[in-house]
Amino acid sequence: MEEQHLQAYLRLLFYAGISEAWLGPILYRHGSLLQAAKEASEYLLTEQSAGNLDKLATLASAYDNDQYTNHPKIDLINRWRQIPGNHLLCFDSSDYPLLLKEIPCPPPLLFVRGKPELLGSACCGMVGSRKASAYGMRNAKWIAQDLAASGFTIVSGLAAGIDSCAHRGALLASGSTIAILGCGIDRAYPKQNRALMEEIAQIGTIVSEYPLGTEPSPHLFPRRNRIISGLSLGIIVVEAATRSGSLITARLAMEQGREVFAVPGPIGSRHTSGCHKLIRDGATLIEDAKGVTTALLDGWRLNDDSLSEELCKSHSANPSRCPAIKPFSAGSPGERVLAAISEPECLMDSVAQRVNLSLSEVSSIMLELEIAGLVAIEGGRVTRC
Repeated sequence: MEEQHLQAYLRLLFYAGISEAWLGPILYRHGSLLQAAKEASEYLLTEQSAGNLDKLATLASAYDNDQYTNHPKIDLINRWRQIPGNHLLCFDSSDYPLLLKEIPCPPPLLFVRGKPELLGSACCGMVGSRKASAYGMRNAKWIAQDLAASGFTIVSGLAAGIDSCAHRGALLASGSTIAILGCGIDRAYPKQNRALMEEIAQIGTIVSEYPLGTEPSPHLFPRRNRIISGLSLGIIVVEAATRSGSLITARLAMEQGREVFAVPGPIGSRHTSGCHKLIRDGATLIEDAKGVTTALLDGWRLNDDSLSEELCKSHSANPSRCPAIKPFSAGSPGERVLAAISEPECLMDSVAQRVNLSLSEVSSIMLELEIAGLVAIEGGRVTRC
């Protein structure tokens, strides 16, 4: 029966030309394609339909195999499904994620590579700027790492910047992560993330609602954001400008009844002005993963009781995952340099002047601090970890 559902979706979308944007709300309203088709048939019989007659007729006959001939796109998709690790879920599939069914315009089809069962796990979304600062990328990575180590699946969009750091943080914890694409699942975007995409496909899950061969396009990315928030119990915005796609995701999350968290940043920074706006508008300010796990575990009933118990135990234990760092001796150049990094971001030249050392001496000390995990350096700027 499930295969019959799937083929009905393929015929509707690719042979009959029904759009996902039209079909999604229909599925949300009726709960399944089969129920929608049944009610469409009854509606047509009453001869009360004023508009969308062609679409209703097509919907009513979706399960009639004799109505349609083969279509090259459907044949391509069915061949793609035969490759190990590839999966195609429709709204009526038993393993279609329940949380995603709750959003007003759920995707009728999900192209999946990797582990489809992760779509039903306890997910936490993480989004932010593509042109992220070292401060933002560091925060995204360690918060994602801690959440993944606690049992949450990290959901993000595989974009450059914060998204990539969120995925990598989850992988560092040997945890689970899901990447939602704004293009076909057989396309890698951005191209520099192809290796990361393949790693996620082996360990986690890659998802797209778009047909095979769909090239990345600016108008596709905002639409995929509803899937990131729809799969997640909560959304974390790590770094975002006032006008940002991340704020679209946060708005969608609020509309879907999800928790929204924001990581604060330096005052006056264009990278974090959007996060500060979210906090003013009611988002929860967080400084670490603990703030997220507490809110999600206290505020949500997870469908999987065993997973909920596992998360609670992990959260209560709260094991330290920080490596032991041998401190610099009191009054040493290393301690003086570290103390001189007073702002969130400092120029290397400014630090050298404060400690009265040459730039080469400070650069050498900074290398030791960076290896120890105490600072992060990017473009001549240093931030304290």
